[in-house]
Amino acid sequence: MNLNTDKPPFSPRSSPTSSLSFNDSMSVGSSDSAIPVNVGYPVRVEYVNPCENSTVILMTLNLISFLLVCITNSFAVFGFFTSKSIMNISETYSNVLTLPYNAFIIWPVISVYLLIFCIAQFTNKQIVQANIKKVYMFFTISNAANIAWSIIFTIGTPLSVAISTVPLFILLGSLYAIQLYTNPFDYSHTLSKKLFTDVPLGLYIGWAVPCAFLNIGYALKAYNVEFADDTYFFIGFSIILIPFYLTLLIKHKNLASFVIFLYTFVAYSFKYYDNYTLATGISLLLL
Repeated sequence: MNLNTDKPPFSPRSSPTSSLSFNDSMSVGSSDSAIPVNVGYPVRVEYVNPCENSTVILMTLNLISFLLVCITNSFAVFGFFTSKSIMNISETYSNVLTLPYNAFIIWPVISVYLLIFCIAQFTNKQIVQANIKKVYMFFTISNAANIAWSIIFTIGTPLSVAISTVPLFILLGSLYAIQLYTNPFDYSHTLSKKLFTDVPLGLYIGWAVPCAFLNIGYALKAYNVEFADDTYFFIGFSIILIPFYLTLLIKHKNLASFVIFLYTFVAYSFKYYDNYTLATGISLLLL
């Protein structure tokens, strides 16, 4: 028997277990039920976005809610909810702020753009990545407010017309929240994002601004609130309206909403072409 203690019976360097490299793993337990145990650096785990399912739900809500907007608006236009259509009520409570009825042809155009947005969000990955929990939540809220307005306004009573102003301002607030969170028409945005997100939503808020204040005019008329001079009332309306559009244009670079601003006041200029004071004022405003 070799009793020499200068050398150990085995060298740690030759140990089978110590021959594992720093990034290798070993097994604990029997060979049949061995559990791999990492003995090196931590294993890198691929991150899975937990919001993917909720994003699909939000996108679906966008599409469904906007389709409901199109349906309810159509019903309201043709008077399916009550015996009164939007046109009937507009004529009943017509005032100096009322736009020419043919000016409302812009809404179907905006609706087509919004439908393109709703469809594009399912096919364009850049739109989805840029707008997760930004556009989606507020867009659905704006659609719900739009539906509520269509139903309440067409009841046609002074009270319902006045109450219908509330959902319009909720709609306007929701669309402005989108402007704050998505930074539309930013130079970093791709062409597809500008075309399929920035333009449709910009047109939407651009049209919501005059509609919200126009509804106030209907409500005042419904309760027989008269002004000594409609010209001054219209000028006051313009003074209130312009800062909204300038904010959208200067702060948020929203060119689409500014197009609606020009469209709105061109429509007013055709309505008041025979009113020298208003026609001159609108012309100077457009210049």
